[in-house]
Amino acid sequence: MAFIAHDMGDSMVTELLARFDRPPESLLPMWPQHVIFTNGGMHYDSINLQFAQKLLLSRWGAVVPRLLANYAPALSAKIRRKGFAKIFSPALQAAAPGTAEHARLEHQLHLMTEVCGLYGGGMILHLSISYLRERPVLEPRWYAALRRFAGQCECAEHADGAGTGCRRNSVDFIWGDSDAVSPPEMPRIVAAAAGVEAVSRIQYVEGAGHFWMMEQPEEWARLVAETIAAAVEAAPC
Repeated sequence: MAFIAHDMGDSMVTELLARFDRPPESLLPMWPQHVIFTNGGMHYDSINLQFAQKLLLSRWGAVVPRLLANYAPALSAKIRRKGFAKIFSPALQAAAPGTAEHARLEHQLHLMTEVCGLYGGGMILHLSISYLRERPVLEPRWYAALRRFAGQCECAEHADGAGTGCRRNSVDFIWGDSDAVSPPEMPRIVAAAAGVEAVSRIQYVEGAGHFWMMEQPEEWARLVAETIAAAVEAAPC
């Protein structure tokens, strides 16, 4: 079993690893042997916060979105759309109108903008982003969890650590290298903080932005499948 995480999901998975070595089966019947992290701000000081993110994290974060949602909903949607567009890859942003790439970008931006505005979502954006404040506080806990997870194996009888010849758990990074928010050095910084030996592989997707699973879905599926296959084929117990 594998966990594949992106963005906020990176925080969720590392918190799960910090809370549990192996949770009770009644809570989670299956537990991963492999974790793959994709683009997300896993090291807070390395995040390139965009203007909208800075605003939402400021003391005005609860006020401005509510005012816009109530009195200028069209402007609110336009701002969200522009913010999302900035974190797609530069190549996709520059796609000429009428091309398949431009149509794909427009479709994704439309969906993301609409979903964020459902059921008053535009008024609580400051809450949805507030988890960022927890990252610098919890990073040491999360990095320690990655070290512990990588030092374990998939055999229940070796619960205190990997046995001789065991197939250890794997921690991998697959990163779009053209992410305006979570830059390409992010996985290397996390690997150094968690202990390089805790990380199995760091792979980069050339020309891919923050949402590269939307930009290059076939490449996403291929790389994820190959990474899991490589981990599974590692020397068994």
